[in-house]
Amino acid sequence: MRPASSTLWPAIPRHVSAESVAGGGCFSWHTDAVDRTITTNLDVTPAPVFAVVSDLTTFPEWLDLVHRVEPSAAADDDPGAAYAVTLRANVGPFSRSKRLRMCRAQLDASAGHVAFVRRETDGRHHSDWKMTADVAADTGTDGSVVSIRLEYSGQMWSNLLDSALEHAVERATRKLAQRASR
Repeated sequence: MRPASSTLWPAIPRHVSAESVAGGGCFSWHTDAVDRTITTNLDVTPAPVFAVVSDLTTFPEWLDLVHRVEPSAAADDDPGAAYAVTLRANVGPFSRSKRLRMCRAQLDASAGHVAFVRRETDGRHHSDWKMTADVAADTGTDGSVVSIRLEYSGQMWSNLLDSALEHAVERATRKLAQRASR
């Protein structure tokens, strides 16, 4: 199945806090946190779409930035299932990876809502990561509307990673529809 449409908003502000590491101004770090919502319409009914977005282990199949997801040992204060997640962004000949421990914090299948949060167990302070997904029926069609919100409180986000995210979203919309149609 093909995605019906896709919207990516709002754009992440491009505040520059450091000189370019390449010396030519082509690389900058954001000083603001990332708060990005991706909304897309799919020609697939909501139930199979929600089954995919609520299962973090499926993400590597349809979202290129999620390289690997494996179940992680549960900790006493985990709100739900825990996962070791490896994110990887390829930018030209370079790649950047980040390993996170994420837990399912909310799951409401009847409302089509799921949330995953970063929950490390090493006792150190880490930047917050949160991903929420909402799936609803697309009125007037047999399809669905999917909204995924990514929040990151850290400052190690660059304009190159911003570009990698935009490209990954374009590919993910098509792959999500295909994965949900199986």
